[in-house]
Amino acid sequence: VGVLNSNINKVKIGMPATLRFQGMRKKPLRGRVIGISDKQEPGPWPNTDVMARNVLLAIEGDTSGLIPRLPCEVEFNSRHK
Repeated sequence: VGVLNSNINKVKIGMPATLRFQGMRKKPLRGRVIGISDKQEPGPWPNTDVMARNVLLAIEGDTSGLIPRLPCEVEFNSRHK
């Protein structure tokens, strides 16, 4: 998932996240940050004029029904220490 450089300092390895996939009516899935890219790229649409870094998430629980590149909204748990 792309995270804008203005927010990347708030994301940490091991931080829990909630993932909500478009078109899936199931409960949101839980995940955890397992990697943060050092490479800067154009931000995710509609913010392509600003730079972002990719954050890799491990999804916990049942992932049946997921397909590659399925759009999702990710909420990072900022209270993680």
